[in-house]
Amino acid sequence: MSDQQNAESVAGELFRMVAAAMVGALIGAGVALALAPKAGTDFRAEVKARAGTAAEKAQEIVGSKARELVAEAKRRIEEARAGAACGEPPAAEAAATAEETTPA
Repeated sequence: MSDQQNAESVAGELFRMVAAAMVGALIGAGVALALAPKAGTDFRAEVKARAGTAAEKAQEIVGSKARELVAEAKRRIEEARAGAACGEPPAAEAAATAEETTPA
């Protein structure tokens, strides 16, 4: 398996884990709210507040993981370029492909 395929596999697995954690947190929050005895208006206000908080936390988590993945991809590109400078053709090809697929 090439470095790029390995990086994509790790990134995909990490994304699935983060997504599963977020879904689990949202389901847990919903169940907790549903089981708490409150008036309808209080319940709706609390759902709205918690949904906003959950969305902010999810954005922070996803943003953090995305930055980590971009940093890892850039590190691998630099490693590939270093290998290409030494005359390793597969590394040069991997660097070009990774650079094309990595967001700026």
